[in-house]
Amino acid sequence: MLDVECAANGTVESYIQKVETQQKQNSRFIQTNTPDTRSFAVQHYAGKVVYDATEFLGNEFYFSCN
Repeated sequence: MLDVECAANGTVESYIQKVETQQKQNSRFIQTNTPDTRSFAVQHYAGKVVYDATEFLGNEFYFSCN
């Protein structure tokens, strides 16, 4: 899904929206109730982990678009 956003010159917000749509039925996915639309959470075995997707589509992240 991240590769598709990179190829389509998508935004972080559109990526998060797609993640929320695809994972909303997943019991381990947690939508964050914050004004920041660039984050989501996953319930891992050790607890809740909040991900900030701000740099997910940027050059500094592992899944670089370049």
